[in-house]
Parts: sequence; C-alpha cells; structure tokens
Amino acid sequence: MKTTTLVCFVTAMAVAAPAAANMRGPRVVEQSPSSALYKPKDADLVVTREDLTFTCGAAKSCQIVAEYHIRADAAVTVELAFVTPGQVTIQAQVGDAKADVKTVDARPIPDDTLHSWGFGIRRDELHEARFQAALTEGQNIIRVEYVQPIALVETGYGYFWDGEFVDTWVYESWPLQEWKRSEDFTLNLTVSTPRAKPSWWARNIGNYTEVACSMWPTEFKPTRKDEGGRLWLTGTLTEVPDRIHCTRGSDEYVSD
Repeated sequence: MKTTTLVCFVTAMAVAAPAAANMRGPRVVEQSPSSALYKPKDADLVVTREDLTFTCGAAKSCQIVAEYHIRADAAVTVELAFVTPGQVTIQAQVGDAKADVKTVDARPIPDDTLHSWGFGIRRDELHEARFQAALTEGQNIIRVEYVQPIALVETGYGYFWDGEFVDTWVYESWPLQEWKRSEDFTLNLTVSTPRAKPSWWARNIGNYTEVACSMWPTEFKPTRKDEGGRLWLTGTLTEVPDRIHCTRGSDEYVSD
C-alpha cells in the first residue's frame, strides 16, 4: 500500500505540474530557536562535556535540559548567556546553587547562520537568558532547563489538497564552538517522544511516529529504541555541529 501511495503521489504531481508555478507555499507556525551557552569574556575555562536532552511530549513543546561540565583554573564569577525561545521560564543551576536568570532581547545571530534554518524558524524576536555563575577551581556543573515550543511545517501538500504538519525545532550549538574544549570533549544528545512500539502493520502498511535529528557538518547516527511508551534516540558527538535540527511526524515524511 505504501508503494501504491507513492506511485499515486508521483502521478498526481505530474498531472499538477502545469499548476506548479502557482502552487502555494506550506502552512507554517514559526517558533524561535534556542542555543548553547555563549563563551564568557576574560575567563580561562574549558568545557569537558555537554549533556543535552530533548524530552518532547504529545503537546507542541519539548523540555530542554543542557548540562555543561566546565573546568576552571581558578575560582571566578562570570556572566553566562544563551538564546531562548521567547519569554519562557528558565531554571539555571551552578553546582548546588540556583541562579537568578534575567531575560532580555537577544544579540543578533550571525547572518551566515540563517541561510539553512529553513521553514518554521523565526529569525526575529529572539531573547537571551543571562545569569551569574560563581565557579570554583576545578570541575563545575552548570545546568539550564526550559521549554522549547515546537514549530509546525506543512508537508505533502499540493495545489488541490492540504498536507500534514511535521514538528520541527532548532538548537543552535555553534556558540559552543567558541569555547576551549578538552581533548576528550563529548556532546551527549538524548531525544525522546511518546510512541507505542510500531506494530508489523504500522511498519509495513500503515504509519507511525518518527523522529530524526540532522546536523552539519557532523553526522549523527543515534542508537534508537522503544521503551516505556517512548521512542529514544541517544548518541555521542566529539565535534560541535553548527546546529541541531530535529523533526517529528509520520514516517511517510520523516525518515530516520
């Protein structure tokens, strides 16, 4: 049936080709991205690890937790900042101490990072979270947590029919490229979303929910498993990509 559907789709596209010039664009509900921590000024710090978790629900949002392991040669207090998806509630913790977070208009994201954002990502109205971090000599753990709204992008639409919405969200990781990183640095990514393990019927005839995360120039090949009513993607990167762009939707439009 999936093969038949594909043939019918290709045939319909061929028939509709003369109208392609007038074909509407996709329906889109845009959302702002979030980012990794910017490198603070005048501080000799080394990032040894980032544990990044996207815990997505059935609603159009994901809980993002970014935990940074940072080594300081001496005790120092720095201001840390990162792009947030609007005026959202942000929790920040430095070691065992909670930090007071302030949200302000964000500094502009460099123009050369905008071309590959694609549909659904709002380029304006960005906000920035800032907080003071009192670091001790040696290893420190900084944890930030917030809710990332999910953008919606229509796919599989045509001149005469509506398509299906695919969820998408972006995490700008390039600020971490500016930090000094240890030789054994790792970025550990975990993504999860509600999903019953697909049956034989769903995999071969019907459809099921799929999640995929792309990044450039680093290739991400996660381990995938269904457990506890959720789909889990886990993987480790040794290089920092420019961005992490994830999509969620029917396997007809989202491929692992």
